[in-house]
Amino acid sequence: MPYKDKDKQKSYNKKYRENHKEERKKYREDHKKEKKESDKKYWENHKEEKKAYNEKYKEEHPEEIKEYKKQYSKEHTEEIREYNKKYREKHKKESKEYSEKYNDDHKIDIICLNCGQPAKAFKKDGKFCSHSCSGKYYSGPKNPNWLGGISFEPYCPKFNNDLRRRIRSFFNYECVLCGKTAEENRSRQLSCHHVMYNKMSCCDGKPVHFAALCIFCHNKTNGNQENRERWESMLHRIIDEIYDGKSYFTKEEWKNRA
Repeated sequence: MPYKDKDKQKSYNKKYRENHKEERKKYREDHKKEKKESDKKYWENHKEEKKAYNEKYKEEHPEEIKEYKKQYSKEHTEEIREYNKKYREKHKKESKEYSEKYNDDHKIDIICLNCGQPAKAFKKDGKFCSHSCSGKYYSGPKNPNWLGGISFEPYCPKFNNDLRRRIRSFFNYECVLCGKTAEENRSRQLSCHHVMYNKMSCCDGKPVHFAALCIFCHNKTNGNQENRERWESMLHRIIDEIYDGKSYFTKEEWKNRA
């Protein structure tokens, strides 16, 4: 018999749930299928109510939904990838038709800026016939991050495989910025970044700092001069404060570790 006092009823319900946790759990497990069928049948008969409820919930809880999606994607990455793969295989024909229709609706006739050939491109950035032409056009002085061709300058001969091994080992084979290992770095070795952007470090007698970086973090450190100065300052601070100004094992230290 229910209590007239709502607080008493609430307290009783809570106590009951706590005392019968296992029974309730077993009941749910035993009747999982029936519950699923019942819910499915109910919502089939109340489609408009469900739609209205979902819309209202989305409006009232946008941040919660965003956070839930983010967390779900992290926890179920492989499942989502497998589902998407199966879906694409199953709907290959429909996807192709949709893609062709989308391209017809959203592409315009252009003359490629790089090769001069007529082509179709999306309205948003309709300048090139392909990614290849876009890359060729923006390579060199036309690129906004162009710094005079310094990427073509040679490295100091002392910056060899042996030194790179000692750098990666010094940082425990982890990215200095995000902590990724080689396995998490698309199964590639971590990059050995010149913190001062001086390729002749070790040969010109100037102070030298290196940093082991994953592909993503290494890409972030490149760019225009302002961006480079910001990353140089940050990495110097990390190496000075956390690693006491050191960024690799000397040959002696490496030999004693082995």
